[in-house]
Amino acid sequence: MEPREQARVDYDSPWKEFITVFFRQLIKLILPELYAMIDWKRRPQFVDAELRRLSPQSETGKLYPDRLARVWLKNGEPRGVHIHLEAQSQFATKMEERVFAYYARAWLELRTDIVCIVIYADKNPNWRPDRYVRELPGTRLDFQFHTVKLLEMDERYLTERAKRRNPAALMLLAFRKAMETEGNIDARFEARKQMIALMMEYGYTHNQQAQILRLLEWVLMLPETLERQVDELVEEYKRRRKTPFVSRLERRAIEKGLAEG
Repeated sequence: MEPREQARVDYDSPWKEFITVFFRQLIKLILPELYAMIDWKRRPQFVDAELRRLSPQSETGKLYPDRLARVWLKNGEPRGVHIHLEAQSQFATKMEERVFAYYARAWLELRTDIVCIVIYADKNPNWRPDRYVRELPGTRLDFQFHTVKLLEMDERYLTERAKRRNPAALMLLAFRKAMETEGNIDARFEARKQMIALMMEYGYTHNQQAQILRLLEWVLMLPETLERQVDELVEEYKRRRKTPFVSRLERRAIEKGLAEG
């Protein structure tokens, strides 16, 4: 399925792909204290089997975490820790209860420390739940989790980090532009070109460029006529910079050739 077709079916697909591809850079950007504790010489493991099995279903609704990753710390903890990273693009009732339900089930199953992170990518400036509290005489539960509100992130900060070659910053900037340009195709087209220029000008690797271009096609979707103009822009950058990554035009040509046998 083409990214733009899939995005119409599942709005969260770009977020899941983004978290997977740029997991390390995202953690560095949004929770640097945790990033500094992790032994990045060991590749994070995305434990999708645990993710599906632990997805709680109750009156709070079914929660499918975007990613559940096992990482190892520099202190040598043999079991490692797990990071639950969730992106929420619209208002959801009892969100804090849903995050706690996932945490509780994950802890009972995995018995490791778990860090919960929620990125709120919605348009409501007043909605950012980060705590679930239950209390009766003699007993109190106070569960807090780390949150990031895309609306509140400083655009200048994201741009500066993007210029320092953090692809997670560039993509968060793109997600924010997607919110700001919803319903305005001309503005979205300009935002798409801006993101591509930012990527090309500041020394991203060829692999990162290819991943970013693919994600931008999802996040800042355009009509086909404008997509063709984007293709021409990318091809021009490739010619000028002798960049070898596979563009959308080349990818579609390859797919067409495979389909035709």
